[in-house]
Amino acid sequence: MNLSTTQYVCLIVMRKRAGLAIVSLCVVATATQVAGLKPDATADRVWEGDNGLKVEGLGVCSIEPSNVDCWDMDGVHDASLSEQIRGYYMGSSNEVSFRVGKKNRYLVYRKSYNANIQAQSPDGQYMNSSEIYGSGGPTVSWSRINPDTASKDASILFSINGLPGPKPVTVPFEKGKKGTFEGTELEIGEYKPFKPAPGEQQQQPYYPMIANAKQWSIFVGFAPSDQQNSLSYGLLGKDGKPVAYVDRDGEPVSAVKFLSETPPGFNGYYNGYNPGYDFGPGGRNTPPKYAAAVVTSNGPSVQGAFTLRTNVNPSRIGALTVSATHQMRVLVKGFPLDPKP
Repeated sequence: MNLSTTQYVCLIVMRKRAGLAIVSLCVVATATQVAGLKPDATADRVWEGDNGLKVEGLGVCSIEPSNVDCWDMDGVHDASLSEQIRGYYMGSSNEVSFRVGKKNRYLVYRKSYNANIQAQSPDGQYMNSSEIYGSGGPTVSWSRINPDTASKDASILFSINGLPGPKPVTVPFEKGKKGTFEGTELEIGEYKPFKPAPGEQQQQPYYPMIANAKQWSIFVGFAPSDQQNSLSYGLLGKDGKPVAYVDRDGEPVSAVKFLSETPPGFNGYYNGYNPGYDFGPGGRNTPPKYAAAVVTSNGPSVQGAFTLRTNVNPSRIGALTVSATHQMRVLVKGFPLDPKP
């Protein structure tokens, strides 16, 4: 059951001028609380995983209009951490906020550098977080919480994304064919030409615009598990090899033909967001003949089924491949909300 709570939220803007200027703004905000998320692992202060992944609690800070006071995970005042956090807010127009009648705290931690790790409250809510980026090393991050004044300690639920998933599954591309991906059945449904709604501009995501290029919708029965946070799809041709390029009719084109017949000015850098055509003569003014083969799940979906959109002619598809990266939830406990006397 969702519970809606209304609290007063105040925003403090800290700027370093001759002294410390404070501007505050209070508004009424409504937050929706959801049921807690079950962690895959629980750790006290520090969690270490595979491949060097690590999340380490560093301490807790109290940020007031006139002072920044931080203490370590043992509740001992930490002058170095206090100065580091103070410098972040005093060095620019970075903002802090607080809730009236609550214990306003910032939980400070270090996470593996460049890892896709996000902080959430134990009940799965978004946490307002800030970071200081290290030079080739772990970052120092902190997240705001507003517990009741009687609370003594706190925890953070870290979502670690992009972890290796299972072996990809390949399903023959034929209506009614089924495969199993992580215990969930996947079924190939019907396909049909994609037709935009009246007034809707035909979308061609991730590949160069080709006038009047054909697209198709493929309907797939599938229910992703809670652990899958990034699904990827691929198309194999009748020869069992990935389809890389197509013409405007969705017919597969070899890499050699694609490259040899691209408009002048192609610089070799080809992906969905920058096809690599120069602005010079014969460059972007010359429409490309071919495009990268693409399959995306940006069509309508319902519980247990979704729509794939592709520019590959379904009659030339031999199989659909599905792969996934995983997400792991780790609950790190032991953040003391008050310093020792």
